[in-house]
Amino acid sequence: MITVKMIGYWESTGEMGGYPHPRDFVDSEWETELRTKIVDYLRTGIRFRGSWGYSKCRFDDGRADEEMGSMELTDGVYAWPEGLAVYVEHYNVILPDDFVTHMKQNNFKIPAKISDDRIKVDCSYWKKWVSKHLKS
Repeated sequence: MITVKMIGYWESTGEMGGYPHPRDFVDSEWETELRTKIVDYLRTGIRFRGSWGYSKCRFDDGRADEEMGSMELTDGVYAWPEGLAVYVEHYNVILPDDFVTHMKQNNFKIPAKISDDRIKVDCSYWKKWVSKHLKS
């Protein structure tokens, strides 16, 4: 079994409750030179888990549910919801510097293969980063 660091989860009324709203993480100046590569990386993650329905965009002028997707993606180290690319591309939502560094080290390419083991998702990394960011 491999454990991946969960990122990019937002407030919800379901079991993922207790997370912040993405509007608290908007910065139009963040990684402007790399944004397209970051979005492409997010979109090309390996699907490892899905849900029965589409996610809802948390912004009032939200994107269509179909665009937000229903899958969770991974690169073998991090995991994120399919719609995270939408938040970065259309709403300028920032991500942890550690994750950006990780993408750079991978030359913005998802590894061709990850372990065939089952994937376990660890929420503690995201919760810690969110808490630290909100205090800044």
